[in-house]
Amino acid sequence: LGQCLAQGGLKATVDRAMAQLRKMDADARLQGTLSLKGAARLVFVLAQVCGVPRMAYLALDSNRSGRVSMCEFDSGLRLRFGLDYEAITAMEKPVLRPLFKEFDVRKKGFLAEEDFGQCCPEIWANYGREDWPVPILTPFVPETRSTEHSLP
Repeated sequence: LGQCLAQGGLKATVDRAMAQLRKMDADARLQGTLSLKGAARLVFVLAQVCGVPRMAYLALDSNRSGRVSMCEFDSGLRLRFGLDYEAITAMEKPVLRPLFKEFDVRKKGFLAEEDFGQCCPEIWANYGREDWPVPILTPFVPETRSTEHSLP
């Protein structure tokens, strides 16, 4: 998400992804083919915003339980990402339950990290970021001053 914010902010990244979706829809109409549907559309936006499935999962697992409930999924998409997933997915209402079920490929009633990667993996691969930076944490070492002075 840090790289996303560095490129103009979360809203700008979402706006770019939505513009790409509209272009893909227009191109599909011209060619008489189908455009992305349902969860694939949301994964496309998440891939643009998060880069990799793990980042999307971590951002949505608000209570850090290791499980993303339907409520966390809904509130995370709306509040953390500011996404109108109902508009993005272009699904018939109600949207939440059928959308959640598309992600819940293991049919557990909650989403785990692997569910995000298994939902539309080709979209993550094509539109996500393989080179997504993984933060490297290094311990803080205070700078020490030398008490010896060398004279020229």
